[in-house]
Amino acid sequence: MNTIQRTGLVAAEIDRHNAQFVAANRGDVERKIEKIKASPFQFYRGTAHLFYHDMRTSTPDSTGALAAAWLCGDAHIANFGSVLDSGDKQVFAIGDFDEGYVGPFIWELRRLAASLVLAARDNKLPGADDPVVIAPAIHAMAAAYRDTILQPYAQLAEDNTSGVVRDTIVAGAENKPGKLLKKYTEAGRFNLQKKKDDLAPLQPARHQAVAAAVAAHVGASNRVLDVCQRVGAGVGSLGKLRYYALLETGVILELKQATQSAVTIAADGMLPPAIYQHHEGCRIARTEWAHMVNPDPLSSYTTIEGVAFYVHEKSPRQEDFEVKDLDSVPKLMEAAPYLGRAVATAHALAAATYRAALPIDMAPVVDAANTAGFLDELADFAFGYAAQTERDWAAWKAAPATPPAA
Repeated sequence: MNTIQRTGLVAAEIDRHNAQFVAANRGDVERKIEKIKASPFQFYRGTAHLFYHDMRTSTPDSTGALAAAWLCGDAHIANFGSVLDSGDKQVFAIGDFDEGYVGPFIWELRRLAASLVLAARDNKLPGADDPVVIAPAIHAMAAAYRDTILQPYAQLAEDNTSGVVRDTIVAGAENKPGKLLKKYTEAGRFNLQKKKDDLAPLQPARHQAVAAAVAAHVGASNRVLDVCQRVGAGVGSLGKLRYYALLETGVILELKQATQSAVTIAADGMLPPAIYQHHEGCRIARTEWAHMVNPDPLSSYTTIEGVAFYVHEKSPRQEDFEVKDLDSVPKLMEAAPYLGRAVATAHALAAATYRAALPIDMAPVVDAANTAGFLDELADFAFGYAAQTERDWAAWKAAPATPPAA
């Protein structure tokens, strides 16, 4: 495929993917277009669908590397973070499940590995273009995945981590519930004036529909005080409708529009719809429940005006993993194994949790990860795909880019 053909296909796919959100949420689609113009790393974050189009025809060399796991589906470096789990423990883990689906485990590691390269370049690390400098971080991540996949699950916490990962856990633990409420609310309502750039009011009919859906979700014992729309959040998720609901108990629930997983572009049918009740919001909630030891008990799903939503608590103890803090090669090297461990434990836990309904044998995954050359193959892919992403971004950015018509 020549450059012109590739550029045309990339532009068409970006338009196609975002067209589904324009009618209901054009403002966030426009924000997304601007955000992914910023750098190849931001472009990569916002175009998981492009990655899975490429995975349809990109076959790894390692024997067994197509062995299946329950993927989070978008394990780039910015989708990790710290949260207080329902067992009252502050942990570091994957923090985004929108694309959760079953597919070859190597896709998860490939997406993460390429993001390490792009993040290093985004942070302008010395030697970020040199595989000799950055490949060791990819090797460390993949080796940690390999060495963890069949080990007893150990949550990543303050006492067994270091560096930027530990700092993220500590920062999350230091967040107080009142801080989140003060940020978004006043006198039992969302403060739309104070947070005018983040929150938006709903039309009366939509306000009533969202409030009714939340009331049905939480039951009569937890009254709904207010609801609003959340705008401008994330990168890849921009365009999807998001609502916040304030409960009488001081909890803020987030309802996020759920669409078909991007993984299905390359692996449709590998997760039986019956497992997630043929509901995309349920698929996301089930992925979270499969991947975490003590998941959010409020994680669930609902449908509002015919649109599927994933429901979960907006945790006051959540702290995103700040990629910009990996401002040196040693910091990247220190963090990389924890990322591999987090992915491995999520995959192993999901396989064990849903063993009866979804038989996934992790032994082929272990065998593939122990194949000679596996680490080098993953690093080679990461640098090759990072270069492809940079070309796609530059060509797409140079072409006229406007939000597609609905």
